[in-house]
Amino acid sequence: MNYNLQGKITFAEYLDAHKTNRRKQLMLVRSVLIVIALLIIVLSTQLTQFNNTMDNVILGFGIGFLIYALIVSPIKFHYLVKRNWRRYSAIHKQQSLSFSDQGMIATDDVGNPVTTLWHSFIKWEESEYVFLLYVSNLLWVTVPKRWLKDQEVDTFRALLKTKIHQYNDTEEAQKNGKK
Repeated sequence: MNYNLQGKITFAEYLDAHKTNRRKQLMLVRSVLIVIALLIIVLSTQLTQFNNTMDNVILGFGIGFLIYALIVSPIKFHYLVKRNWRRYSAIHKQQSLSFSDQGMIATDDVGNPVTTLWHSFIKWEESEYVFLLYVSNLLWVTVPKRWLKDQEVDTFRALLKTKIHQYNDTEEAQKNGKK
């Protein structure tokens, strides 16, 4: 089945794509910070009497880690994505993507077609609003679901499942001769 899609990516879709791409890393970092914060807080309350400045400093560090993990980190991530959105003017333009049995055809900045064969994609992910098709772990193509008709979302997902082999880190390492 062929798909000819076009439209403009919204900021909400752009943000969702970045959250989806960084989901595992962000979850790990925030979880580690929360665990460290809770350990510091618990240890400082168990080992001290809060009667000197050093006890309060240690407790402050724990609370600081907790605030960073739960409040500052998500706000910082949103701010950085928003800043990139503003700086990357090409993302605001009308985009055209075509998908066939051979691969994907996109249009570059000057209107020339660029073909990416299916075997060039290493994986794909899906979120509530977008599909991400990865050419590398740091480079992906965002396909907003709203560009597809409701009945096409399931068939597009099925196309991705059959055309893009999902590599995991172990398979990639074995393929590259690393252990």
